[in-house]
Amino acid sequence: MPIPTRVGRICRLALALVLPIGLSACFDIEQRITLEPDGLTRVATEVHFSPQFNDILAALEVRGRHFDTGLDLDRGLCEIANEGASSSLPPGVAFTASQLRTPDGLICRFELTFREGQYLQMAAALSGEAFIVEDLPGGTTRIGFDLSRVPDPTPLLTEALLDQMRTRLGLSAPRLDPADIAEILDADRRALAGLAELIFRDHRLTFIVTAPRIIETSGAISDDGQSTSHSMRFVDMVRDVLDPDTEARPSFRALVGR
Repeated sequence: MPIPTRVGRICRLALALVLPIGLSACFDIEQRITLEPDGLTRVATEVHFSPQFNDILAALEVRGRHFDTGLDLDRGLCEIANEGASSSLPPGVAFTASQLRTPDGLICRFELTFREGQYLQMAAALSGEAFIVEDLPGGTTRIGFDLSRVPDPTPLLTEALLDQMRTRLGLSAPRLDPADIAEILDADRRALAGLAELIFRDHRLTFIVTAPRIIETSGAISDDGQSTSHSMRFVDMVRDVLDPDTEARPSFRALVGR
């Protein structure tokens, strides 16, 4: 975002926060967009870290008692991760970051609140190709995601392979038979999917839309009829994005109104 793009950037923020510290401490992410009847919009993201992350955080705190780690953990790790966010907000947009330490793991919560509808459009546009926000006639909005909108990764994987050959083998213009490239990339996809399984296990992204009217949805509907949701395992998302068959990828769409 400028900050309204927390809808998707929190995923990248979570990865940036966790991966350098240790892949063994994984997380679930819940992203919720709430359209209030009075016109207020809330975009909230909760990152639920595994219990093992408490041990990593405790180790950082012990180090901080003995020497300067560059992290003021008394302020909270989640607040540190978003340092400076409030200063870059457009007028009319509020942002909060908070954290909760529980026996089940650390929970980071980030929330944006605003009234201007264009900020939600901006959030979708800057969060990546998969996110959808469409204002429709009659005061309704279509919100969701569609992984088929993410481009086929084959060209990027191919270029990475050729770049590796240039670097490792010193070849200025490496050449491979197309069948050889296909074989290597197929093996790479399986390896990446296996790595994702190892890292993410059964951790999930849950996408929730709450509004006074849920007109139609491809997801599950809550008992009160005011929320709809879709949940996916991260490892399945990785497999889907790696698959060159973009049309087979999953999507979630909800048509809602205030």
